[in-house]
Amino acid sequence: THTHMNQGQVSKKKGGSTQPSGKKKGRASKRAKAKAKKAQAEEGKRSDASVKSSPSSSSSDDSENQKGGFKRKWLAFFVLAVSLYYVSTLPPVKNTARELVIALNLDDVKFLRRKMLEGVDELLSRLPASTSLTSLADFLRRIEFDREDFLYQDRPGLEFRAKGLKGKYPVVMIPGFITTQLEMWEGEECSDGLFQRTFWGGFSMVGVVLRDISCWARHMKLVPHSGHPDPPGIKLRALPATHAVDYLFPNYWVWGHLIRNLADIGYDSNNLVAETYDWRLSPHHLETRDHYFTKLKSQVELLVKVNGEKAIIISHSMGSQVWLYFVKWVENEEPGWVEKYHHRYINIGGSLLGSVKGLSALISGEMRDTIELELLRAHIADKMISPVDRLDLFRSWLSLVNLLPQGGDLVWGDEDFSRDGVAGSQYLVEIENEGTLTTDQALEFLFKQLKTTNTTASLWLKDYLKNEKSFGASRPGEDIASHNSDPKYWVNSLEVELPRAPSLGIHCLYGYGRPTENGYRYVKQNKEDLTRSQLKDIPYMVDTIHPAGGVKLGNGDSTVPLVSLGYMCHSAWKHPHWNPSNVSVFTREYAHDSAILFSSLRGSGSADHVDILGNVKLMKDILGIILDVPEALASNVTSPIVEMAKGIDQRLGI
Repeated sequence: THTHMNQGQVSKKKGGSTQPSGKKKGRASKRAKAKAKKAQAEEGKRSDASVKSSPSSSSSDDSENQKGGFKRKWLAFFVLAVSLYYVSTLPPVKNTARELVIALNLDDVKFLRRKMLEGVDELLSRLPASTSLTSLADFLRRIEFDREDFLYQDRPGLEFRAKGLKGKYPVVMIPGFITTQLEMWEGEECSDGLFQRTFWGGFSMVGVVLRDISCWARHMKLVPHSGHPDPPGIKLRALPATHAVDYLFPNYWVWGHLIRNLADIGYDSNNLVAETYDWRLSPHHLETRDHYFTKLKSQVELLVKVNGEKAIIISHSMGSQVWLYFVKWVENEEPGWVEKYHHRYINIGGSLLGSVKGLSALISGEMRDTIELELLRAHIADKMISPVDRLDLFRSWLSLVNLLPQGGDLVWGDEDFSRDGVAGSQYLVEIENEGTLTTDQALEFLFKQLKTTNTTASLWLKDYLKNEKSFGASRPGEDIASHNSDPKYWVNSLEVELPRAPSLGIHCLYGYGRPTENGYRYVKQNKEDLTRSQLKDIPYMVDTIHPAGGVKLGNGDSTVPLVSLGYMCHSAWKHPHWNPSNVSVFTREYAHDSAILFSSLRGSGSADHVDILGNVKLMKDILGIILDVPEALASNVTSPIVEMAKGIDQRLGI
C-alpha cells in the first residue's frame, strides 16, 4: 500500500494523473519492486543492529512507553502551569498566593489539578483562541483516570434491573446543609458577568472566591433581622433539579451515585425530583421568601397524580429537620395529607437531635471539618476569611440554629449521667479556668455571647433563639399535642408528634464508628498571650494548643453524634407519646469500614456523613426499600445506640 501510494503521488506530480499506462506503467512497476527489495534489506540491517545493541526487543518498547508517559506528564504540567499563571494575574490572588502555596499538601495539589482539568473550558474561554490548547484539553480529558467510574462500575441498580425489578413509587429528594448549589440572580458591581453563576458549589465558585473573597462573603451573608433575608441588591437562589445536588464541585459527588442507581431501576425526571432549597434560611423564611413548603406540597401531589402511587421522600442530614417541619406544616394546612400522599420516608444521616458543631459555629465562628469540601474546606473556611467575618456570616444563617443540640441535659447528659458511658462526654464545653458546661449551660453560654457581641446579626439571633426556638424534650404524660400547631417546636423531634399516618413507613439509615465532634475546649482571649488571636468581637476561641486538643471526639458519622443519628428512630419514635398512630419505624446502621483508610476512594464502605451517600450497602438498601425488597425493610442495629437509648429512656420516663 505504501509503495502504490508513493507511486501514485509521483505520477500525479509528473502528469496530473494517478493512473500510469503502457511502458510507463511497466517501468514504474520495476522501479517499485526495486525500491521494495532495497527497503527490505535496510529493515533487516536495522533489525540486526537493534538485536545486537539491546538485550531484548522489549526494551525499545519500554523506552517508547516511558517517552509517552513523560509526554503525558509534561502536558498535564503545562496545563496546570498555564492555569496557575492565569489565576495568578488576578489582583486578590497575588496577596494570598504565598499563604495558599504554604498551606497546600500533596493531596490538595492533586485535587486542584483535577478541578482545573474539569474547568478547562472556562479557563480557555478567557484566553486567546488556540486550537492547540483546545486539543490539549481534550487529550488530557481522555487520559485522566475517573476513579468514581472505576469504583461503581458494578452498581446495585444494575443488579436489581437484571432481576426485572423496577421502581413504581415517585421519589422526592431533600438535600442537607450546604449540599445545594446557590446561583446569583442579582448582585453588587463586583459580581458583574456572574449572572446565574454559582456562588456556592460548582467550578465558578472557585473563580469568584479567588477573584474577590470579600465580594463572595457579602453575597453569601443574609440579613435575617429584616422581614426579607436578602441583603439590598443581592439575590442568591437554590439551583433547581437533580443537577444541583448530584455533584457539588467537579468530581465531588453528593447525590450523584444514588441518582445514577435510581436511573438503573427506571427513574427519570418524570418520577424523580430534587426539591432543593436555600440551606442558609430558617424554615420560616423558606416558606415566606421562597414558598418552599407550598411548592414541595404541590410537587408531591403532581407526582402522585402522574404516577398513580404515593410518594417516597428521601432526605439527608439537616434535610431530616426540613422534612419534620414540612409534615407538621402540611398537616396544619390540610389534615390527613401525609396519609393520602406519603408512602415512605427514608432518612439518611439525619441530625434529628442537632449536632455539637452548631455550638462552635455560633459561639466563635469555628466549624472545622463540617464543610467537608477537601481543598476549599481549609482554605476558604480557615485561611481566606477572617474569624470575625466568618462568625458574622455564620450568625446570619439561621439554619445553623437547627444544628444546635436538642433535648437538653436529659438526652445529652449532666453531672449524674453520661449518655455513652465515657467520663466527661456530658460536658459539651470546657472553658480554661472557668469550668465545664452541660448542654443546657452551653446554650446559655451561647446566649450570653450573643448579648455581648455588638452586631445586628448576633442581636437578631439572640431574639430568635429566645422567642422562636425550643431545645427541650417533652416527656410522656406531658402535653405535646398543642405543639403540633406551634412552629417553634417543628424541628425538634422530641417536642412534636409524628404525623397521624398509620400507613407511613419511616426508615433511618446512618453510619457510625467515625470520630465525631462531641465538645470543645475554649479559652478566653488574653492580650498578654501573643500565641492566640486578639479578636475583640470573639472573646472565646477553641483552644487549639490545649494538650488534649481543642475538640473532644466521640462516636458518630464525623459530623452528627450517634445519639442524634439514632435515638429517635431506635427508641423514642417507638413510643406512643411521639408516635400516636403507630407509624412503622426501622433503623439500619452501617459501621465504618476501616479498610478504606488505606484508599483514596470516597464512598465504598464509608460511614462518613457525606461519603455514605456512595456506600454500596446503603445504596442497595435504599433501592430495596423503594422496590419493597423484604430484607431491606427490616432493622439492623449494631452500634452502642442500644445501651445509650436505655439510659435516656429511663431519664425521659419511657
